[in-house]
Amino acid sequence: MNRALHACAARAISALFVVVPNVALACPVCFSAQNEENRAAFVAMTAFLTLLPLGMLGLGLGWAWRRMQRLDQRPTATAEDAEAPTPGAHTAQ
Repeated sequence: MNRALHACAARAISALFVVVPNVALACPVCFSAQNEENRAAFVAMTAFLTLLPLGMLGLGLGWAWRRMQRLDQRPTATAEDAEAPTPGAHTAQ
């Protein structure tokens, strides 16, 4: 009985996925373009708004990766470096 109920629910959900997109269009304005120029503008803007955040994410991750690589290549500080006073630093007397 339980297995039959799950199968029926799975069929109903599958049917909804097939029917709902026809009822509720994602962007009714995009499909109402009267000429080719408007349709091309909608497609171009959709591509731009999709690729812009992805490009920004890629640039940010690339910058972080390069920064980590540069930091890994820096020489590490030794105990002698820690004892040496920094130039221009004021020492307490």
